[in-house]
Amino acid sequence: MPSTDAAGHLVPRGPTGGLLHGEIYGRSDGRNASPDRSQAGLWRIGNFLNGFIGSDRQPDMRSEIFVVQPFLLTALGAAPTASAQDIVSELRVGVLAHDVPILGEQREHGADINAELRFVSPVPDSWVADVSPLWRWMLDPRPNIGIDANTSGYTSQAYFGLTWTAVLWQGVFAPRDHIDFDIGFGPAFNNGHTSGSGSHVSLGSNVLFHPSVELVYWYAPRGNISLYFEHSSDAGLAANNAGLDNFGVRLGVAF
Repeated sequence: MPSTDAAGHLVPRGPTGGLLHGEIYGRSDGRNASPDRSQAGLWRIGNFLNGFIGSDRQPDMRSEIFVVQPFLLTALGAAPTASAQDIVSELRVGVLAHDVPILGEQREHGADINAELRFVSPVPDSWVADVSPLWRWMLDPRPNIGIDANTSGYTSQAYFGLTWTAVLWQGVFAPRDHIDFDIGFGPAFNNGHTSGSGSHVSLGSNVLFHPSVELVYWYAPRGNISLYFEHSSDAGLAANNAGLDNFGVRLGVAF
């Protein structure tokens, strides 16, 4: 169990923990390898929040580059408990340019507010413990669920699926920062037009395939910023297949 200092703050026995990616911190799904690392992360967040409410103890700002990080945690009600960490891995939110003309003509406009929740991989550690880190990410996907809410009255969608994460580069600017590449796939459910319309994308179906890719920079053990691209289409299975492409920036916080 962690001890406490003179001010009554939790003090972890080991070094502060971080997001567990590949061989850097352990797993690729953000699951903590030990209770000490989990408690250390909560201790750091607690000290940061204490700085806003007049605590005589200064918050540790080294890993809190973006002020939005603690507010994302607060939006979920509180810092996650140990049981919650066994289920929820990460929250990412961002703003996407809607129907960008990358794979086709742009017909719809506006911005999408994106929010995505990722869960801990259901694959047990023991199943992948002996697999090389070079290939382990392929066997250790995380389930996800998300939404794109268009702000201009065009197509909005909700989606779920699996996300695979590969570590590309470790120690970019600091010993513990890194760059990841995420690949996602699953179905998406939209409220758009399925047939011809001059000002709307002809999607062909309200249920589409939803692949995505994301380049993620982890600037802190529990915080990241990323470039995200998603594509929704019926893969030519319906009469119309204009497809919908969204691209933007997201911020993430790991639990």
